Amino acid sequence: MQFYVFKYAIVVEKFHILCHTAHISGGITVMKIEYEKIYPFWTEINDKQKNYIIKSMQCFHFGTGDNVKLKDATKKNGLLVVVSGFLRLYLSDNGREITVSEVRQGEAFCILTIDDASENDAMPNLQAREDTTIAYLNVSALEVLASESSEVSKFLLKTVISSSQNILNNVSHHFFNNIRSRLAKFIVDNTECENDNSCIIGITHEQLANNLGTSRVVVSRELEYFNELGLIKTGRGKIYVYNVDELKRMAGY
Repeated sequence: MQFYVFKYAIVVEKFHILCHTAHISGGITVMKIEYEKIYPFWTEINDKQKNYIIKSMQCFHFGTGDNVKLKDATKKNGLLVVVSGFLRLYLSDNGREITVSEVRQGEAFCILTIDDASENDAMPNLQAREDTTIAYLNVSALEVLASESSEVSKFLLKTVISSSQNILNNVSHHFFNNIRSRLAKFIVDNTECENDNSCIIGITHEQLANNLGTSRVVVSRELEYFNELGLIKTGRGKIYVYNVDELKRMAGY
């Protein structure tokens, strides 16, 4: 079973559509998606449950730098699957930010925040690191599916555990490692290499600072140190990486 996600090339505002909607015409970019690639349990559920997912699931598209806002959820409760693109989960306070998790193409994310949260309780934010399309099922739909299918219930539990562990790993690395090690880890984790001699990460100093929970001045100083060692070279909105192995050593890999 397949569906299409589309967006108008001339429209810049965010929107969402039901994922089973199919529409192809001039001026529209079409993305073909298969349900079984989004949900590993797809072949284990019955037709009634599949139809329920088709009716309940929504797709959202966000441009680079957009904060994820879901029509029927002020919190990020529910199950999100990154169909294409790349999301970061971050916390913010008084103008400062820190990335606590990342969700890449093909990965699922689920974290259930409490309903009676106070003003002092931390709530996560999601932001698109690049043009990103997500498939979303809200909590109400998940409750129905999980009560009817043990396979859905197992998948949700596994996803919640994985999401929570990923956050703990990142928080632990932030608190128990210095900024140099954290910066090295971020560069390694986000560098794309076409071959051994061509590794690059597209990011600004300010974006690095936001991801690491520090200031732009500190990031610039540490990048200059890496540059002096011959590990990297900075460009406009880019970092060219020349020695991934040494950066891995600094990161503690």
